[in-house]
Amino acid sequence: TSDGVFDVVFRHIRPDGSVRWASCRSLTTFAGEGSTRRPLRTTGALVDITERREVEAALERSEERLRQAVRLT
Repeated sequence: TSDGVFDVVFRHIRPDGSVRWASCRSLTTFAGEGSTRRPLRTTGALVDITERREVEAALERSEERLRQAVRLT
């Protein structure tokens, strides 16, 4: 059985070719047990995390350049 937790990060490619990243998190509560178990309600949020992903990628590139510079000295 599912615990009702949904947590996913995905990308959306827009018609103009640009890419947006989103984080979707939700929790579904259920009523009943066994074969009578049914979803009761789902609450959650969808957040655009494009800027955060871009900053993380830039930091990773900077860290790699720093590691390369340290290896060269």
